[in-house]
Amino acid sequence: MHLKKTRVKKGGKVYEYAKIVQSVRREDGVSSEEVVKNLGRMKTEEDWEWAESVLEAMKKEEEVPELRDLEVKKQFEYGGILSSEELWEEYGVKEGLMNSIEDRKPEFEFERIVLLLAVNRLYDPSSDLSAWRWINERVYPREDVKKQWIYRSLDLLAEEKDKIEKNIFEKLMNSLDLSLDLVFYDLTSSYFEGEGPDLANFGYSRDNRDDREQIVLGVVMCGGVPIAHEVWKGNTVDKSTLEKTVEQLRERFDIEKMVFVADRGVMTMPNLKELEDVGYEYILSTKRRKDDLAEKLLEKEVPGNKRLRAEEVHREEVDDATRRYVLCLDEKTREERLETLKEIRKEKEEELKDLKERFEKSRSGKGRGRPMTKKGAMKQAEKILGKNKRLFNVDINETIQWKLNREAWKYEKTIEKRKIEKKNNWRLRLCNGWSRPSHVLFRPSRLPSRPLS
Repeated sequence: MHLKKTRVKKGGKVYEYAKIVQSVRREDGVSSEEVVKNLGRMKTEEDWEWAESVLEAMKKEEEVPELRDLEVKKQFEYGGILSSEELWEEYGVKEGLMNSIEDRKPEFEFERIVLLLAVNRLYDPSSDLSAWRWINERVYPREDVKKQWIYRSLDLLAEEKDKIEKNIFEKLMNSLDLSLDLVFYDLTSSYFEGEGPDLANFGYSRDNRDDREQIVLGVVMCGGVPIAHEVWKGNTVDKSTLEKTVEQLRERFDIEKMVFVADRGVMTMPNLKELEDVGYEYILSTKRRKDDLAEKLLEKEVPGNKRLRAEEVHREEVDDATRRYVLCLDEKTREERLETLKEIRKEKEEELKDLKERFEKSRSGKGRGRPMTKKGAMKQAEKILGKNKRLFNVDINETIQWKLNREAWKYEKTIEKRKIEKKNNWRLRLCNGWSRPSHVLFRPSRLPSRPLS
């Protein structure tokens, strides 16, 4: 047997193919070649080396399986775990964890299990039970982790949370050279199907699941890295969480100077005073409504012709602090938001028109069931308008009438040009490269003093 190379020319290009052949003698005595195995197209030197190895195996009468005949029965995860373990050690997370529980001495490899639980979130995030199965079935090198070790590790993490966060923060400050120029704080919620923990309660749901009990989660970020978190009851109001967070940053992490960044959920005068009292500078979003000063400032224009621009529109002295209000604009999104506002107005007027027809039909006795009451019709009108009810003045007597609230409409058109939501159409651009969607109130004595434009 030997390896035979053939060349085929197609479209001006030459392609090489390999096959294993052997010489045979026919009955008439003439010798010829018989193809034993086609090896297909050879693209690289490595392909030819592989073809040679197949030939040698066949000469030794070793079985050479076809790739298409192979069946992968079990696959293990290795690369992601190996690289995660390297980073885990390089940035001091492993050492920080071990130092935090040096007095506890668990009977299992706590740090290793926590690492695998963390890596599982990258591969297949799910329940604790699913994570345990993934560790035992998919991880390479093979692990033999008992189910109770998973739950005990999580208990240990919760019990030593403060110490663990502080130790890891100190390690990351050195390994990543984290800067405290801007520290971000934000909240979210997570709801439960079925029975939740003692902290679970009904509250404002970011998932639009007001029918489910939830918890509130707060995270502090520094340089894009989470350094601390807190869990509150599901009915906790955003603004009530700031005092404890500031206390943690100052006392647990010994952070004396920083710029604290958060959204309008924590924007209250007592919270501003709290930040000022501890010496923290801040960048906070203002409310858009029910705040006389904010409503007045939001009607101001931001001069210039750049698509993104900012202008300080007000400042005030309060005790030893200077509070500056900066209004920012994104021209492109302004047009999109104004168009959306028009669509909302048209949609709500169509729905009110439909309600009016149903109300009149019901009152005339032509509708099915009991006649719609004025109170019931008003409730339906309020449900239709929802958060847009400020745009319409609705009156119900023998029929349903409504009128556009011109003053509210004018104001909404104005602030839609400056609306601060997750659409990021309004943005504060800082000279050090950070940006944050907002029209903001801040006291940045350590920020660059050149114009924000």
